[in-house]
Amino acid sequence: MVPGILEAQDKGIGLEIEGSYGVLSSAQILTVTRDVFVEIITLGTVVDKDNYHSTGPGFLSARYYVKSWLGIGLALGMDIIKADLVNGEDEIIGDYRYRSQVIAAEFKFRYLNTEFLQLYSGLGSGFRFGKEKTRHLNDPPDESYAGLWTGHINLLGIRIGKGFGGFLELGYGYKGIFNMGFSCHL
Repeated sequence: MVPGILEAQDKGIGLEIEGSYGVLSSAQILTVTRDVFVEIITLGTVVDKDNYHSTGPGFLSARYYVKSWLGIGLALGMDIIKADLVNGEDEIIGDYRYRSQVIAAEFKFRYLNTEFLQLYSGLGSGFRFGKEKTRHLNDPPDESYAGLWTGHINLLGIRIGKGFGGFLELGYGYKGIFNMGFSCHL
């Protein structure tokens, strides 16, 4: 056993608040993948999307530690994906926008909890509210709404800092493949 680690793991921290930004969320990956399959299946005869842009998923989370190694909380986030609509000749004929909000319950499992360094994993499950808007030139916009289950698995997270710190996470889901941010222990 490493001296100091067990002592630090026995101490709870109470409440943790964090703000984060992610890269390559599941919504981004699934949107592009779906469009590639439609392009292949229809041999490019339907309107396609090009020039994708995304804000990336931004999240605010609050978590309460019921044990020093187990945090339970809530995450709220938003992601916007934009693209140009193009025809078979790659001419821009409109635009596409997908905006989603996520609310999810999250669990964080710390397996190393020292005073300045924490290593952890996590799981999240919740609901994604999405609004898809397609606008062709000279036509009124076409809007659709959908609610979907969404999830996130954080394979590895590292946080450096005592009361206030920064973190980097690797996982897959609504927060992205890479998620980074700041957190504060209250």
